[in-house]
Amino acid sequence: MKNKTSKFITIALSVLMLISLLPVIAMADNEGNTYYLSDHDSYNAFLIAVRNSMTDTFIIDTDLTIAGQSLGIYTGVTVIINAGVTFEMLEYVYNDGTFINNGTIRGDNELIGSGTFVNNGEICLEDGRLRIFRESTFTNNGTIDVYTIYGGVTIDNHGGSVKCSYFYEDSSANIGGINNYGGFVDVFYFEGTVNNYGGTLKLYAGPRTIIEWKSADYTALDKALAAAGKLDESLYAPGRWAALSTAVETAEAIERVEGWILEAAQNSIDEAAAAVSAAIDALVVINFHRNDFSSDADFFNAVANGKPGETYIFSTYGSTTLEVNVPSEVTLVFPTTLQSSFTFYGAVINNGVIEIYTHGAIRSNGILYNYGTITVGNWFVNTGTINNYGSIVIDAEFQNAGTVNNYGGTIKAGVNMVLPDFTVLNAALAAAAMLDETDYTAESWDVLAAAVAAGEAVEPVYGWIVGGTIENAAGAILAAISTLIEKPCVNGHDYKDNVITAPTCESEGLTVITCPLCDYRDEIVLEKLEHVYGDGDVTAPTCTDGGYTTFTCKLCSYSYIEDEAAAQPCGDCDLCITDVTITGVAGAKFVEITETSKNSREWRLTFNVAVIKSDGFGEEVQYSIILKGNNANLDGVHVFETGHDLAGYTLTYDIKGNGSNIKAFSIM
Repeated sequence: MKNKTSKFITIALSVLMLISLLPVIAMADNEGNTYYLSDHDSYNAFLIAVRNSMTDTFIIDTDLTIAGQSLGIYTGVTVIINAGVTFEMLEYVYNDGTFINNGTIRGDNELIGSGTFVNNGEICLEDGRLRIFRESTFTNNGTIDVYTIYGGVTIDNHGGSVKCSYFYEDSSANIGGINNYGGFVDVFYFEGTVNNYGGTLKLYAGPRTIIEWKSADYTALDKALAAAGKLDESLYAPGRWAALSTAVETAEAIERVEGWILEAAQNSIDEAAAAVSAAIDALVVINFHRNDFSSDADFFNAVANGKPGETYIFSTYGSTTLEVNVPSEVTLVFPTTLQSSFTFYGAVINNGVIEIYTHGAIRSNGILYNYGTITVGNWFVNTGTINNYGSIVIDAEFQNAGTVNNYGGTIKAGVNMVLPDFTVLNAALAAAAMLDETDYTAESWDVLAAAVAAGEAVEPVYGWIVGGTIENAAGAILAAISTLIEKPCVNGHDYKDNVITAPTCESEGLTVITCPLCDYRDEIVLEKLEHVYGDGDVTAPTCTDGGYTTFTCKLCSYSYIEDEAAAQPCGDCDLCITDVTITGVAGAKFVEITETSKNSREWRLTFNVAVIKSDGFGEEVQYSIILKGNNANLDGVHVFETGHDLAGYTLTYDIKGNGSNIKAFSIM
């Protein structure tokens, strides 16, 4: 008796459980909705609803303890724990979708998965684990206090707190890590990668840890900047001072961060400090000025025998050749006229005017910085580097075997040879590219196409180009644009020649639109027409034939039949059969069997029937039917369908021995 009672209780509970799941099953067909825990009869029903979903959002808005079954969140499903709600985990939670905690999670089980995790509240699993896989994203804005974190996940900690005893790789050697953005991290045993952006770290590192952070240290940088700030620009060579100014600007632009920074960021701070210090060390004091010497010859002799790093400033010269044989820095600050040649191997900075007469020349083997004007009456040989911000005019040949950097200045050489500036040509090409060939006549467009091709073919030779080449190419493109002739229909076609094929119920229509003024042509396909039906023609049933209603389209010949009705025998006309009796068989074969396939037979039964009609007269009629079978015996019934003479009658048969033994054969 006890066993029966226990079984009854089990069955009853199962039935109740199925009833409680009916709303869940119905809900699964309506994806993309939001459901609340408080709307469900039980937390089991809620958990099953989550597992059965594909795209819904589920909100836990009341305290919940899961026990007896786990919570599974599939891809595309979102589960949100509201603020102020406590979620007790006595079973594990597996998330491949999105799991957002705004409340409190407690327990001693596992939070597992490869989906998206966002913690804005508190996760406290003192004896539990976070087993989050490396393909997951885990953002922490709250508090995490667990025993173990592993699985290869990298946690982005934005101002929150992460505390655990062990953080290590998983069984597949996937090592995770922590990106700490201003938060607090406290791990006893850590294996992974830490990127600390201004937060606080307390790690007792494991053997495979990669720690890429350190405390920000700006001591060396501040010292270098302070040293640079005490210097007087007027005492040093302008070129070296410009290098120091650039290094100081770079150092001052570094963003300062309190606390911890990446090791790479600290390296950038140290490198900037070193660059400022190096620029200070490279400064050279102005050693000599032309006014300090009694003659040009004495000054030239000082330059020729100068030491590396010495700086010389001079103004006017006579006919003597000035040659700088050491890597000195020569600064020209006044209009200067040289009647002979100027050769240098160091660095020359021109802020004024250099004029070299007809027979003079410049031979540059070092670095020339030109911010002013240089005019050379003969040739200019460059095997070094020219950085030009001003104007250089060379009446004869420019022999360039070095580097020329033109920063907004002008350089002319030979027969109007200049460094190329493609600004105007690029603007003309861009204007042409904005035009549509189909809007213009072929003849006028061909002129523009030729001008564009010529403009695109312009290239400098050895870095130089004949003056006017670029301007002429741009002018030809702009002239061709101005002479383009629009097609007659560019502002609208004259639609006069329309060919229309009307649509029917059976086929689509077509409208062909052309313009007699141009070659414009367009085709518009017209959808097929819907059939239009009347009330229908009714054919009433007779004693032998069924009735129906025929609906015919008024626009075409299509028709269909509805409202079919069976024949209605009246019982008192000569067409109505009132009785049938089997009278015998036709010929010698009553049964004919055909083997249609393996284990399949077709039985043809031929028999005579005496038919008695309502007028009392009778006749004998022969009928045949085909039945299906699969062995030597055939038995069953056959009901004659509507439309057959014997409609409504049933044939009963029982035939043995391949037709040789007819046990029963009658009709009623």
